[in-house]
Amino acid sequence: FVGDGQSEEGVWWQLELRGTAFLWHQVRCMMAVLFAVGQRLETPDVVDHMMDIQMTNGKPEYEMASDLPLVLADCAFDEKDVKWIRVRSPGRDSTNMVVLDRIVSKTWGELNTQAVIASALLQTVRDTQAPMLCERGSMDINYSLWSECRKQLLEADTQTVRVILGGGAIKQAKKYTPIMQRNRAEPVELRNQAWLERKTANKRARTDE
Repeated sequence: FVGDGQSEEGVWWQLELRGTAFLWHQVRCMMAVLFAVGQRLETPDVVDHMMDIQMTNGKPEYEMASDLPLVLADCAFDEKDVKWIRVRSPGRDSTNMVVLDRIVSKTWGELNTQAVIASALLQTVRDTQAPMLCERGSMDINYSLWSECRKQLLEADTQTVRVILGGGAIKQAKKYTPIMQRNRAEPVELRNQAWLERKTANKRARTDE
């Protein structure tokens, strides 16, 4: 399987985040920064710098991580705030669970099948004999496994920066600009003020009509 520890594609990493709210894009922003730190494109103190609203009073421009792996896995509530109705009708509830299990099992089976097929296809591509020039300027061609050719090409390509965004997404760029050196959005206070002014103007316009 492509995602296991023995694959050259890398190992599976999972971040479990607990909070009092689930802010979809906020989690994607957090993961983008963590990916950059993990790739040594950023130093760990970038997190402290971005959390310092005096130093960083506006959000720097950077691409969010992929939303493909992002899942709201569970919710927890204080028992004193919620009264659960666990069983209404044993027969009906059992039927609902059977249907739910069937749906989730079907989804798992379909996606797992696709993953196995994709893994086999990728392995076939990597095992294919591919032509490679013996040396720059030479017309002599050698054939070797594409996996070896690919490795050599990646090692030789020192001009391209590959930024991992998760979920299989990789952004390629000629140059990586540190996050703290990028353009920033306006401070949130100014953006909120602009929004309030637009809202007030629109309300006044409707009233005048």
